[in-house]
Amino acid sequence: MFRKIVFILLASVFILFACDTRQQPWNPIFEATSFRYLDHSIASALASIDSAEARLRENRPADAAEALEKTKQICLALKDYYIPLTEIRHQIYDADRFFYLGETDRTKHSLETSRQIIIEVNRFAEGAPMHSALRDLVSMIDGCILSLDENTGATNNLLKNLGHKVNLMLIKGGLTLSDMTFS
Repeated sequence: MFRKIVFILLASVFILFACDTRQQPWNPIFEATSFRYLDHSIASALASIDSAEARLRENRPADAAEALEKTKQICLALKDYYIPLTEIRHQIYDADRFFYLGETDRTKHSLETSRQIIIEVNRFAEGAPMHSALRDLVSMIDGCILSLDENTGATNNLLKNLGHKVNLMLIKGGLTLSDMTFS
């Protein structure tokens, strides 16, 4: 009888420790969060400027204008896509850290800041291939905010997925923007 009681007690203690529901510590997403996409854009813009200069020296203004237009498109892509999405990625990773620290208001503020940036970027993207991706990001952010408000316990995974999505959008931005023309 004593053995059964000890066994039940040990099993109960084991179950209690196994059902630990505390939030896991914040662990940043270890993925390629470099700025290669910015380096590539700047290198392309500089090469295009060099090309325009060479065309002007060769007295070929039409070719120079084409090279300058390419440079302008690269700079507009930086201004209207890469830099805002980099800021969004930063805000989302901050939101993840604030969430771990239990600072719900700061988490929500970072998410709302990201949402506002996306809405601003999306103004330029109407009808473009990236429009639906940006709309998806807004939906994901709204899901994170709703999860925070309802305290569902899913917020941690939602933030992780959101950060991953933005990071992929930055890394694969060249594919998304390849057929786009900025104005």
